[in-house]
Amino acid sequence: LMEPKHPFTVVAKAPETNPLLDEIWRLFWAVGALSALVSLITYSPKDPSWSTWSTESNFRNWMGRFGSIGSDFLFQCFGIAAFALVPLLVSLAFERHRKAPQAVTGTHKFLKRNLLYGAFLVSIATLLQTLLPLDWVPWHLPNAGGVIGKLFSWIYEYIAGPKGAVLLSLTGTLALVILIFRVQISTAAATASLGLWKKSRRHLPTLVNGSKTTWEVIRARFK
Repeated sequence: LMEPKHPFTVVAKAPETNPLLDEIWRLFWAVGALSALVSLITYSPKDPSWSTWSTESNFRNWMGRFGSIGSDFLFQCFGIAAFALVPLLVSLAFERHRKAPQAVTGTHKFLKRNLLYGAFLVSIATLLQTLLPLDWVPWHLPNAGGVIGKLFSWIYEYIAGPKGAVLLSLTGTLALVILIFRVQISTAAATASLGLWKKSRRHLPTLVNGSKTTWEVIRARFK
């Protein structure tokens, strides 16, 4: 039997996006990424922050009171992993806005993306906490991965030990890098290895001839 045709089937069209609003959206995230980077780089523990409030008007942080409070909060929570927030904001700025057929789909994608970004910050903080000794931490921060990194590193060490905690945090970080930035790590490693092998094969005859000449010189000297 033939399937009945439906001549009046209605296909939902994706809503059109305004390119000017997209540009403003990208500009907003780009400025946010630059502001976060400047405030983190010019951070000073002597500046007033959310934990040490003051009416002082002179700040060493280039972003003023906002940068001082924000950078101190990020460093206390995520440690040095706070710098990972900058590429996340940059990826938001240059993200291609795809047309969603429904508003619910866009909301779902937004929540999923934010969860991935939060997990990425936590994973980087945990990895730094398990790898970096306290002497290497700048600005005399109490933890390399902040309070969150210390908490998750303690959980990982309780489950798998110190070395297992490094392996777990490294695996989670690489998995999130693949998901967020869509980087094919295995393909990139294979391509880099193939390129190095081709270059080594190209220079191999020169190295062999050079080693032969050197060996002949040594033998002639000791004759």
